[in-house]
Amino acid sequence: VMYMEGEKNNIPVEVAMSYNTSYSENLHSYVNNINTHEGGTHLAGFRRALTRTLKSYAEKSGMLEKEKVLVTGADGFIGSHLVELLLKEGFHVKAFCLYNSLGSWGWIDTFSDEIKSNIEIHLGDVRDYQSVLESVKGCDYIFHLASLIAIPYSYQAPQSYVETNIIGTLNVLNAVKEVDIDRLIPVSYTHLRAHE
Repeated sequence: VMYMEGEKNNIPVEVAMSYNTSYSENLHSYVNNINTHEGGTHLAGFRRALTRTLKSYAEKSGMLEKEKVLVTGADGFIGSHLVELLLKEGFHVKAFCLYNSLGSWGWIDTFSDEIKSNIEIHLGDVRDYQSVLESVKGCDYIFHLASLIAIPYSYQAPQSYVETNIIGTLNVLNAVKEVDIDRLIPVSYTHLRAHE
């Protein structure tokens, strides 16, 4: 139970509130010791002031801020769609895209300028630990999608797949551990074949 009392312009005010987890409210307001059972402007004004005060407090304390999410492999087809979804849900998104000399952000290049302006882009390579470490700093969640796909080509260039998919994932794991982030979501996708 919270109880407050005060006075302004010789007008005393008393408020007692109790928090509970139900969805129903039980409000009793009084003016000049008379129960205003229909509510009225006093009750409406109190509700507005209480809502405004609590919202202001929540904004100032950062309680309403959505968390920051890093998406590795954000320049890929699935990663870019995840970035778009997270933005729509109100998250702050940092997109880890593979550095290239063209300055391309992969599939993120197809987004509107308005959407792109809301993304923090980190250009790097998951094979480079320092690049990964810098990207995870300040993040609350990590969605790890960065990988090489195209299974048939992995037979032609296995070392590049090991370096990206295994060493890259190890770099993400070590960076998350070093920065002490406890929410890592590794995302894996492949095709399965039925053997006859």
